[in-house]
Amino acid sequence: MEREQRRDNTVTLGILPENAINRRRFESSSGSKQSSRGQRRRKKRVSFHLTNDVAERIRNAVYHLSGPPHRLTMAALAEAALHREVSRLEREANQGEPFPARATELVGGRGVGS
Repeated sequence: MEREQRRDNTVTLGILPENAINRRRFESSSGSKQSSRGQRRRKKRVSFHLTNDVAERIRNAVYHLSGPPHRLTMAALAEAALHREVSRLEREANQGEPFPARATELVGGRGVGS
């Protein structure tokens, strides 16, 4: 995992899915890591900035829960948390349906009005 301390008091965390050990939560009921079509699910590298406080809380949780029985990794924690939040947003803002596919890619940088 890469980590970069920035002057604006944020930490860059590069979450590398290939470092994840615990993917059991996202496996099918049969325990397979494959999709219903028999294809292995592909992972994509995603990176973003977090405040130091949140980054340290994540690291502390993963440190203390990385052994049996949890075997928690930063990638597994991030994927589970983001999955729950996107599901909540879909329920609250899109009648429980997945949001439509993007017409264009997201533009990096600060959001509008930041």
